[in-house]
Amino acid sequence: LVLSQEEGRIVETDRAGNILSTLTITGDPTDTLNVGDMQHEGLTMDDQGFLYVTNENGGGSIASPEMWVYAPVPEPTGLLAVAGIAAGAVLRRRRHV
Repeated sequence: LVLSQEEGRIVETDRAGNILSTLTITGDPTDTLNVGDMQHEGLTMDDQGFLYVTNENGGGSIASPEMWVYAPVPEPTGLLAVAGIAAGAVLRRRRHV
């Protein structure tokens, strides 16, 4: 996993450098900072596929660091998958302060 703080993007690559998937970090409408200014700096993933992303300024200042947790969501099945809409796992964000 590679984190681009300025772009607010997480990229999954294989050992050869091929991009396997991407996740664009988006803020909430009520956030006072744009995603780049939140300073996302650390990430890890657990065995169940939960992605943990930390930032220094996500709460609006360095006094309010945050951890964002993205939960894995299964790929769609049935008609959506047949129609080619399923492009891989989707992550859903939960915020932890």
